[in-house]
Amino acid sequence: MRKRRQQTAAEQEGVVDVDIRIGGLKPFKALGGLVLYAPSPADAQAEAHSNEAGQVYFGRGAVALQQGDVVLDLGANVGAFARMAAPVIGPEGVVYAVEPIEGVFRALRLNNTRFKEWANAHQVAAGSVVPVHAGVGALGGPSVREFTYYPKITAFSSMYRDDYDAAQATLSLVVNRRESFSPIEDAGKALARCMPSLYRLIHKAAFVNLLLRPAVPVACPMTTVSGLIEDFGIKEVGLLKANVERAEWDVLMGVREEHWPRIRQVSLQVHDIDGRVAAVEKLLLSKGFDRVAVYKEPRFKDCNLFMVYGSRGAAQQQKQQLQVR
Repeated sequence: MRKRRQQTAAEQEGVVDVDIRIGGLKPFKALGGLVLYAPSPADAQAEAHSNEAGQVYFGRGAVALQQGDVVLDLGANVGAFARMAAPVIGPEGVVYAVEPIEGVFRALRLNNTRFKEWANAHQVAAGSVVPVHAGVGALGGPSVREFTYYPKITAFSSMYRDDYDAAQATLSLVVNRRESFSPIEDAGKALARCMPSLYRLIHKAAFVNLLLRPAVPVACPMTTVSGLIEDFGIKEVGLLKANVERAEWDVLMGVREEHWPRIRQVSLQVHDIDGRVAAVEKLLLSKGFDRVAVYKEPRFKDCNLFMVYGSRGAAQQQKQQLQVR
């Protein structure tokens, strides 16, 4: 007699009926053998690996997390960064994991539940992760905005669609990243090694047609950094982390003047469009971040992506603590 098929974790959690227009969830493995879910598992696996093996949001540019920190994780995707930050900030800390795309947010929420169960089973003293369904924009912006959602590669979804910019970033990953996370990437790496000039010529068209289609317009609720600070009663933001696909300037324009002193550190992935990296550096210095640094990840050396870090010195931190008491 044929054995009855065992239910998957996704079926047991009741998440396999995700809106077909948004896309279904598929499993992938994270650190420690934890099985998680994403609309695009290869994409999620790559993000998980980059956070597990090559963390760039903290530990560089004088940015360091502390026990009890509150972290704003803007552009949380399916939760890779939040899972890395939660054990570092400990049980008294909180990560607000903010994700605008509904289908991705559902995966984030499910993965957070599974991570909490895994952490409890393995006696990992982790901070709370609070999923928040929202995009993050500038002050005075609309309450709802249209984003472009790519079900096959969710990390590139954005409210500022730019297929060419996304293609350049993935070209850099294929050429410079040692690891591969899908048969498509395997084929790209092989061709790039044998015929690099030809591969560069055909990458854009191949990438757009294979991974950026369909491009689904979705309406997403919006908030601001100041809105998050007020809604959750945050006295100090230990780290403002943003990976928001060309919307990083909007994020910074969403901080009211009186809230800047509450932000101790920032860690931003910045698209250097029209001198944006220099503009972000200048802005952070003007807001009292006396240690500002720029870092170019080797995997992104052939595109316009940079990491920009800002942190406050001891004197500024002491002054800030007095202001918010």
